[in-house]
Amino acid sequence: LTPHLIIISMGTNESVSSTITSELLYSQIDQLVSSIRQEIPQALILLTTPAENKIRRRRRKNNRRRTYYVDNKHITDVVETIKQYGIDHNIAVWDWYTISGGKGSCETWVKERGMTADRIHYTANGYTLQGNLLYNSIHNAYEKHIR
Repeated sequence: LTPHLIIISMGTNESVSSTITSELLYSQIDQLVSSIRQEIPQALILLTTPAENKIRRRRRKNNRRRTYYVDNKHITDVVETIKQYGIDHNIAVWDWYTISGGKGSCETWVKERGMTADRIHYTANGYTLQGNLLYNSIHNAYEKHIR
């Protein structure tokens, strides 16, 4: 394949990892981007940031298992690392974290049935909306470039 654009969507899994650091994530992004540039140097690259997500916790109380969700404290570090990598390497970044509502947006997405109850994955409607917004962003940037 000889794609003109490669979209790299990452960060959700990294944000829930207990071992990831900003430095390690930056290095992993760099390894991936470097290998793509070596194999397909003519392709443009677009990085996307993850949306807010929550971490599931479980606790037993009165012989019943309770599930609850806590804020993912690493998500903003992951988002900022991806954005910084884009700045440092002149790569476009589509900031889904901000576009989707940023801090506190996860519960709204669940309530509006755009995100599943696990507070990580989107529903079909949520993914469709995300895809349409990404497409519109790319299309609008292209139209602006042509003008």
